[in-house]
Amino acid sequence: MTVVQSDRPPTAHHDWVLCGGCGQMLYRKRFELAGQVCPACGFHAPLTATERLGALCDADSVRVLELAVTGTDPLGFTDTKPYPQRLRAAQAHTGSAEAVVCARGEIGGFAVVLAVMDFRFLGGSLGTAVGEAITRAAEIALAERTPLILVTASGGARMQEGILALMQMAKTSQALGQLDEAGILTVGLITDPTFGGVAASFATLPDVIIAEPGARLGFAGRRVIEQTIGQSLPPEFQTAEFLLEHGVVDMITPRAELPATLTRLLSAAARRPDPQPRPTSRTLVTEVARLPERDAWECVRAARRFGRPTTLDYIGLVVDDFVELHGDRAAADCPAIVAGLGRLAGIPLVVIGTQKGRSTTELAKRNFGMPNPSGYRKAARVMRLAAKLGLPVLTLIDTAGAYPGIEAEEQAQAVAIAENLRLMASLPI
Repeated sequence: MTVVQSDRPPTAHHDWVLCGGCGQMLYRKRFELAGQVCPACGFHAPLTATERLGALCDADSVRVLELAVTGTDPLGFTDTKPYPQRLRAAQAHTGSAEAVVCARGEIGGFAVVLAVMDFRFLGGSLGTAVGEAITRAAEIALAERTPLILVTASGGARMQEGILALMQMAKTSQALGQLDEAGILTVGLITDPTFGGVAASFATLPDVIIAEPGARLGFAGRRVIEQTIGQSLPPEFQTAEFLLEHGVVDMITPRAELPATLTRLLSAAARRPDPQPRPTSRTLVTEVARLPERDAWECVRAARRFGRPTTLDYIGLVVDDFVELHGDRAAADCPAIVAGLGRLAGIPLVVIGTQKGRSTTELAKRNFGMPNPSGYRKAARVMRLAAKLGLPVLTLIDTAGAYPGIEAEEQAQAVAIAENLRLMASLPI
């Protein structure tokens, strides 16, 4: 019996692997059928770019883009080996010309352009060839008005190319900016690890950022931070779970659920009504005169009733394929504001609402439906996404007002509210 580490490329004679998370011995075939996710601890093993394309896209839909982008040695860089020699070794090891593979494909029947990084190739570093490939993929998505999916795995900019590698941060960011102006959906999938120049450019600019469980994302690495500031960092620092709590990523999605999640996002962004919306027996009342008269005090009591329906309850009743988006992309994810994409009677839309809760525990968790500045900024971010995609916005209001706390004032509550009012007054949808 041969035992290998889980991130080593599979070969015919390797029957067992060791989980990179818990160290448990796993039968390789069963491990691969599970998408290379440990059934014991949920550790998501690294995938090659080819494996990732196969896992995300519909069967037989992937067409690799032949971009004819090759690496160069602009600085004549040499450490223990000349840079060209390292490039050739990485190409022989991975079978790829560079640290990213770009392709056309389909996910749930929706056409997409994908740029998928491979960490095996010099740590997925961002060099001039990688930056050019990602930019060209964005240009193809722009020309064909096709959503762009970016899958990241990188240690940062490629040091062997110096400032020219760092310039790719601006180049790729500009390419995503052009997709923003054109109203084309961009989705980022953060896989472990994503750091440095990649994290500080195209990895964190997409409209929706999805992270695999446990994936790490950050500008500076843990060791650099600890040595610089002389502090010990918590174990969960820079993990997907940490980033979700601090408003950086929209969601954490296990590998097996990624195609379905992406399909729902692509469906909403397609702006096409569903030809077969979910049947309903509900009756919509549009005339005020048809509403039954109710005593004013009874209405007040109903509004305060413990356990009455919440925004999420209503979304569950009337919105299909809802995908909740989290975070203000700055500091936090306000639990009092719920926002996301879905379909109402087959029509794609964005839903934003205040969320209270149906129990004492949930009320406390949701801050009793009182948003803080991160909640208003999350709402603003999602409204801008609706404007970009041309989707209507439905709001559900159930709040006693903004949270009147010290933290809210420290985070410029008044500014956040004012900016939302200005934004909503100018929305083109």
